[in-house]
Amino acid sequence: MTHRDGRLRETGAVRLAIFPPERHDVNFPSLRARVAGAAVLVSLTAACGRIPPAYPDPAPAVTEAEVIGVWKGDCGATFTVEEGGAAEITDFPVEYDRDSGVQKASGPAQWRLLKATKNIPQQLDLVRDQKAHTLSFGLQEGRMFLQLLLVDPADFSYDCDFRRV
Repeated sequence: MTHRDGRLRETGAVRLAIFPPERHDVNFPSLRARVAGAAVLVSLTAACGRIPPAYPDPAPAVTEAEVIGVWKGDCGATFTVEEGGAAEITDFPVEYDRDSGVQKASGPAQWRLLKATKNIPQQLDLVRDQKAHTLSFGLQEGRMFLQLLLVDPADFSYDCDFRRV
């Protein structure tokens, strides 16, 4: 009843194209093979690169008065935020490279408070040598913290969480 040569066959008012059986078997992987291929691709992507962490749970709007003071990081760094925009950093991570590790800096800096946007939480910029280092405000167990995230070109990341002392 089917045409093996690919000719058109009329069925009632509908015309159907009938393909030879060999065309069904060529270059059409089974659903199982396609799913397995997709699973391998996802596994390789996860194994070869680290997906950067998302922003922390956002903190409520932070005022300048809440930022002023000494902040200590879980990476050993500290920074002091003073009234008027002055800051002081000590062993503060400024760059990260998977091969050479973390480069740190110490000395005077400036700070500015950035407002939250639709998709980005409120942030604090520490500016040293005309380069801004952005920290995101977050909440953990009801306590405010600042998160610094450095990413190298190969998508490896380094983070340091700061709490006010």
